[in-house]
Amino acid sequence: MFKSKFKNRTITETLTAGDCLKRRRIESGLSTKEIGEKLGIRVDYLDGLEGGDYKNLPPQVYVRGFIRSYSNFLGLDADQVIKIYNREISFRESGIGKNKKGKDVDIARKMNLGRFFVVTPKILTFAMGFVVMLAFGYYAFHQINSFNSKPYLFIESPTGDTVVSEKNITVVGKTEKDVILEINGQEVSVGADGYFRQDLVLSSGRNLLVVEAKNRFGKTETKEINAIYEKIEENTPMIEETKEIEISDDDPSPIVIIEEEIVSSSVADTDIAKNISSDEETVSEITQ
Repeated sequence: MFKSKFKNRTITETLTAGDCLKRRRIESGLSTKEIGEKLGIRVDYLDGLEGGDYKNLPPQVYVRGFIRSYSNFLGLDADQVIKIYNREISFRESGIGKNKKGKDVDIARKMNLGRFFVVTPKILTFAMGFVVMLAFGYYAFHQINSFNSKPYLFIESPTGDTVVSEKNITVVGKTEKDVILEINGQEVSVGADGYFRQDLVLSSGRNLLVVEAKNRFGKTETKEINAIYEKIEENTPMIEETKEIEISDDDPSPIVIIEEEIVSSSVADTDIAKNISSDEETVSEITQ
């Protein structure tokens, strides 16, 4: 293994691992290219170590090996430099660190505000308190608004005043689920979703339907519907009756029906016979 000609030095300042390596290399008057050729490490890896650009380096196990070889070559305490590197990696995962001068040190050497946000117990307590206050404020606003406002009431059917030809009518609508609903003084049940449905019987003529919803604060909302029930009377058609008379075969005098006037043919024959007899008597007198 290559033996360094430099003496070991103890790092007394709080620097990054890259700062330690770079400072020592500059003091030695060497370039990363020269050191890379002697150690067999790619120059871009050495530049990444010195610049703290660890995201473009191989996995950490290899990076620690590079740091140990680089530190030994420059005469630095390899264990101490690796310890600094481990601290940097820890800062990278948890947030930011501070150097000796009190300046913030971003491990990636870039200002990325997303890395600086750390959830502390104090921040968590504040956030929880804010959420509780927000929920309480919303609840209080809802209660005050409910106390001052009338309940919601909407009639789906019938829509406004209506004229019907049937005496049965169905009222359908929606309101708040915790209200007391009445139609013409009769309480109507309301479903969990706020919908209600009630069948009513109408009287002839005009019927006033009063729908009233009352919430627990005593606020009421009223809807009125005029339902006019008009019964349609059916006209009975006039049917001309035809009288049917049974004619028996044994009856010697058949009956003839003409426009509901019944004339007996036997009676007519009798009258004709009388007239003929009278005429014969008159001719006989003249002849004598």
